[in-house]
This record gives sequence, structure tokens and C-alpha cells, in this order.
Amino acid sequence: MPNRIIKNIIIAILVVVVVMVVNNRLVGQGLKRMLLGLIERPLASSYMHLGSIQWRITSLFKVEGILKENLSLVEENKVLRVDNLKLADLIKENEFLREELGVAKEKGYDLEIARIFHFTTDGQARTALIDKGAEEGVAALQPVIFGGNILLGIVKEVYPHHALIYLTTDPRLAMNVKITDSPVSGRTRGALNQGLFLELVTNQDEIKEGQTVVTSGLDGLPSLLLVGRVSNVQTKSGELFKTVRIDPEYGNLLLDKVFILKSK
Repeated sequence: MPNRIIKNIIIAILVVVVVMVVNNRLVGQGLKRMLLGLIERPLASSYMHLGSIQWRITSLFKVEGILKENLSLVEENKVLRVDNLKLADLIKENEFLREELGVAKEKGYDLEIARIFHFTTDGQARTALIDKGAEEGVAALQPVIFGGNILLGIVKEVYPHHALIYLTTDPRLAMNVKITDSPVSGRTRGALNQGLFLELVTNQDEIKEGQTVVTSGLDGLPSLLLVGRVSNVQTKSGELFKTVRIDPEYGNLLLDKVFILKSK
């Protein structure tokens, strides 16, 4: 009798244990599935949302970095452009100096570089003001040139730190000139917008349009400075002299830098 009771108790305990294990496993799996079912979709949605936010933040930083890089490249390009312009100006100025130095050395003159800060190109005068004067050794009647040997004009009025130039087309300026490769010579007179007129050319003198006019050196100016080119020749019967018009070599250029030829 006691053995039977013990046996029944053991069987009952085993049944309870089995039922508990099975129940726990089944219930646990069910609960797990139920919980996963409840949180899986929100978690997936949250993950996608967080992923989107992360992508946007990452993209924002990338865009910011690109913008900074672009700004940096723009600034570098600006610096390079400025440097290139400076280099181009330096090259141009060196060529400018080389041309003028050749003329000065050949003719035995010193050079004084000057900047033009004002032109008078209307009315009854053709003048320019330069930023060099008596303090820099500039004196009246000194020729002002550019482009190697192109004559712009003559210094007429001198002040301590600036000077007034009469351009070759100013009516108050007269120069002794000659025609290259020709025995013809004469005296020019400025004629404002008409350029210059070559005076004292007789009807017997042979002169053609296109011929080059240079300084003769007979009036104290250096010889062979380029004045201009013959643009028109008129011969009138009954008159002793021809009418010869010259286009100035400097044309309508508004220069900023010129050279004064100074005697040593």
C-alpha cells in the first residue's frame, strides 16, 4: 500500500512537470511570437525612419563639405587669375622697357618712365599730364615716346612733380621731320582731329600716301622718332607748296605709361 501511494505521487509529479514544461514552452513561444508580432513592424518602421534620418544627416554634411570645397576652389581661382594678370602686366612692362631701352641706348639718352593721368582730346588743344616733373629731372622740350620709338609729344610745361605734354597733333607744336627713304623734309604743324600737316613741301617734291614720317634731328629732338604716315597729298595748280596730311602714329590710343627721353 505505501509503495503504491509513493508510485502514484511520483507519477503525479512527473505529469505536473511535463505539463509545466510543455505549457511553458508553448506559452513562451506564443508569447514570443505575439510580442515579436507586436513590435516587429514598429521596429522596422523606426529603423527605416532612422536610416532615412541618418542618410539625410550624412548627405547634409557631404553637401556642406562640397560647398566649402567649391568656395575654396573659387577663392583659389581668383588668386590664380590675379597672379596671372600680374604676370601678364609684368611681361608687358618688361617688353615695354626693353623696347624703350634700346632706343635710349642707341641715341645716348636716359629714360624716365611716367604715367599719364589726364588727356585733353577736345577743344583747341591736344595735351597730356604726366606724374613726373622737375624733381625727377624732367625738362621742357624733352620728347615723350612709347612702343620703342613712337613719338607721343613734347614736354612743354614742367612743375615739381608733374608736367604738361603737347601731343604731336596740338596746333602749338611744330617739328622738323623727314620722309624715310626720300630726300623730302619739312615742318609739321598739329591739326587736332585732322592729325598733322607737313609744311614747306614744294610741288616738285615727290611724296606718296603711306610713306613714313620721322623726326629729322635738326631742331634738337632725337632723329628717327616715328611721327606718323602720309595719309593724303594734294597738289594745287598755281601754288608753290603741296598740302600733305599725316596721320599720327599714336592714333587714338589713350596710353597710361610713357617714357621721357632725357639728355645725359
